[in-house]
Order: sequence, then structure tokens, then C-alpha cells
Amino acid sequence: MRKLYILVVDDSRLMRRMIGDILAEMPQVGRIAFANDAVSAQSLLQEEQPDVMTLDIEMPDMNGIMFLDRIMAGCPLPVVMVSALTSAGAEASLTALEKGAVEVVAKPTGLDGMTRFRDELADAVTFAASAHVDGVTRGAIACRQVGEERPLAEPELIGIAASTGGVAALATILPALPANFPPIVVSQHMPAPFVERLASRLQLRLSRDIAVAKDGERLRRGMIRFAPGHRHLLPMAGKKGLLCTLSDAPPPLGHTPSADLMFAAMARLGLPTIGVVLTGMGRDGTIGLSELHATGSSVIAQDRDSCVVYGMPRAAVEAGVVDEILPLTAIAARISTFWQPSVGKVAGQ
Repeated sequence: MRKLYILVVDDSRLMRRMIGDILAEMPQVGRIAFANDAVSAQSLLQEEQPDVMTLDIEMPDMNGIMFLDRIMAGCPLPVVMVSALTSAGAEASLTALEKGAVEVVAKPTGLDGMTRFRDELADAVTFAASAHVDGVTRGAIACRQVGEERPLAEPELIGIAASTGGVAALATILPALPANFPPIVVSQHMPAPFVERLASRLQLRLSRDIAVAKDGERLRRGMIRFAPGHRHLLPMAGKKGLLCTLSDAPPPLGHTPSADLMFAAMARLGLPTIGVVLTGMGRDGTIGLSELHATGSSVIAQDRDSCVVYGMPRAAVEAGVVDEILPLTAIAARISTFWQPSVGKVAGQ
């Protein structure tokens, strides 16, 4: 098996050494190169293309976002951003994810954070090595029906799950949905500060009711609520409609927030809903989608060609719990065909 070649780009000698030491411990990594700025990194990229690049956001002359733009426009490769866990760092990190970075790893803030940083960096590099960052399907393609065709039903609630590549995917889907849509709940695998910033920037960009969910909050039409990065979002039926409930339950597959728990909670509502599983590593969502699918609700999976990582959608497809497979650019339009405005729905006006 061929071992990975990793390029580490960071203006801090300490961070270069720290990242290099972590990568050197990974058995799948065979070669590591280093650059202290974008110019040096560009020179290395002209000679040969690494399998993965780790990229610092704050660098002199040309910052990581500008360099990422240049890379993705010219010769795309999987990039893991290494960012300070600050408001400015979180904002820049989300911009990087929208521009095509595969993952973001927060720099350690002290000795206590080193174990977390080591584990997250190793996971991110492993994920990135299998990521699909070029040739992604851009056009809307007709859906692929993979199960018995079900009659269209107006959904009371939409649930979306995503992980690696999810920020860019959500930035494509959410703006294309009508403003007076049934409520949407989202489980995106990200650290809590990044989820807060993601919801805030989408709210400003789309001028819609988008926020991180609060426990006990009523779900109404037009609302989009994200699970906090450290808790699960479980929609429940209350006396006056659907409610957000937040849970600290152990996740079935170790992911918090858990797509499995969110979709399973949707299944227990006994209402017509739609489950959507987007790009991401692993199998989170498949167990919950199997329960949701069994209730008669519709399940849509993003297709392989438009996924950064075809892990979560593939697991759901292989489990036989998906009704339709769609490219990213066709998902919002397809969801919209399920819905017609009506009055007196459980989710509220």
C-alpha cells in the first residue's frame, strides 16, 4: 500500500515541528515536507503534488484563505486547515471550508489540548486522503430512484445530516429553499464554536431565521436550527407543535451531534418528514434513517460524484434506506417538490 505524502504549511517553526511529529507517528504517512509560507509551498507544489496539505490560516504576505483560493482554482488537492480557536479563526475556517478545504483542526491552547489536537489532526489527515476535491458534479442531474417510488407528502419537518464537506454543501442547499419552508434541523459534525459562527454567518447572508437550537424552543416554518457542537438535537412533539430538545445521551457511533439520534427522534414523531444525508466520513445517520424510512418518510442521499467524502450517504444507500440519490445541486429543488404551503400544520404558521 502506497504511503501518504503530506505537505505542512505554517509560518510557526513550533507548529511545523508539532504537526510533523504527529504525522510521523501515523503508519500510513511515508513522507512529510514543510513550507513556512505560501511562496515556498507553491514552489513545492510545482514540483510534485502531495496527497494532503495542512495549511495555517494566518501567514505573512499571503494568508491561508488566499492561498487556498489559488490552489483550488489551479490544481485542487485535499487541504486540512489549522486554525486558532477564536472568533476570527472560526470565521476564516468556515470561509476555507466553503472554498473547498476538507477539514479544520483547531490549534491547541495548552498542554491539556495536545491530546485532542493529535487525535483530530490524525483523523482529519486520514479523512482528507480519501476526499474527492476535483471533478465534483456541478450541474443538476435527474435523480436516481433506488427504492419503490413513494407518493409525495408534504413534510412537517426536514432533517439534514452532514460531516466532512458539509459546510459547502449546506451553503448550496439552504439558500435554494423557499423562505416559508417547514422547519429544518441540522446535525453538522463540527466543534461548538464553529457551529455558532456557521449559523450566524448563514443568518446574515440569507436574512432568515437561522440559529443554534435552544432547548425547548418551538419549531416554526422558515426556521433552520443547528445542533450545538457538543449536544444532540432531538425534535419532539409538544402540545403546541414541534419543539427542539437538546440531549447529552451517549452517541451510538461516537459523534456529537449525532445524526442517528436526530433521525430516530424524527421517526418517533409519527409525521411526514424528509431525511437528507450529505457528504461525510463514516456511517452516522444510517441507523436513524432506517427508523425514519420505516415510517414512510422520504430519504434523500447526496450522490458520490458531488460528495467530498462519500461515506455517510454510501452507508445509508447500502443499508437500503434511501429513496433517491441526487447530486448536491439538485437536492433543494427536489425537496421543494414535496411541499405546498398549507395552513394549520403541526409545525406552526
